[in-house]
Amino acid sequence: MRLSTILSSMSRTDFNAEQDDSRASSDAAHPILHTADLFRGSDTDLRRSRDADVHGQTSNHSRRPTVVMLHGWGQDMDSLRVLADLLSAYYPVHLVDLPGFGKSGRHDGSWGSEEYAGYIYAHLSNMKLTNNILVGHSYGSRVALRLAYKHPDIVQSLVLIAAAGLQPTGANRTRRDIKLFFNRFLKNKFVSRDYANAGPLRRTLVKAVTEDLSNCAKSIKTKTLLIYGNKDTETPPELGQRFNGLIPNSSLIELAQKDHFPFVGAGASLCAWHILKFLAQTES
Repeated sequence: MRLSTILSSMSRTDFNAEQDDSRASSDAAHPILHTADLFRGSDTDLRRSRDADVHGQTSNHSRRPTVVMLHGWGQDMDSLRVLADLLSAYYPVHLVDLPGFGKSGRHDGSWGSEEYAGYIYAHLSNMKLTNNILVGHSYGSRVALRLAYKHPDIVQSLVLIAAAGLQPTGANRTRRDIKLFFNRFLKNKFVSRDYANAGPLRRTLVKAVTEDLSNCAKSIKTKTLLIYGNKDTETPPELGQRFNGLIPNSSLIELAQKDHFPFVGAGASLCAWHILKFLAQTES
């Protein structure tokens, strides 16, 4: 049965009801976060390269494209697990701990999103995952965007949740403007916390704060869904509006009363509904 047919028979209420049940169970005993057979791949699927180990889990499914999920800064694959569980009812899902986070090995501390994207591309090639739907959250969106830019042949569609990577606008922007922006950014309570805790990844975080992905965004031909919470103070929805203007084949969803983690709690079902609707439209 086509995904669009399934979706037409369901409503957001159906997803919310399902998520309310799983959320109650998760809050009680955390079965979703810790159940190994939720994803039928090995819990310790370690793939070695010359730079780092990547820890990934894959759910078995049909021949549909694989949903590859990339978490945000300071997180790991578990941050996306509930959303992944909902999506895995319709697509195979591959969760990755980015190098330096979760169970994956560390890199040398000099990487930016371009190096992450190159490494994840090598990992997906090793896994023979050549037809993918990239879902990135926050920093993971930067990596997903870079990957879609450099290797569009393996990316069928792109979902960016709370994406960042754009610098201040204006034709007269100078190096001084960038420095002032960086200083203001570090004063943000979330960024200053991340900077203090970054340790050997501090240079990577500085690269993230100062990089500009506008040229990458302009070149993306892949169908793209942008999801932002209208209460997000880390990556405000204005960034989504700018990305929407830059990425030619993109659409923007702003979720009411949601913050930087719009997929937490009952929000997971709402994000899943929008993502599945978007994917159904790309199939038609």
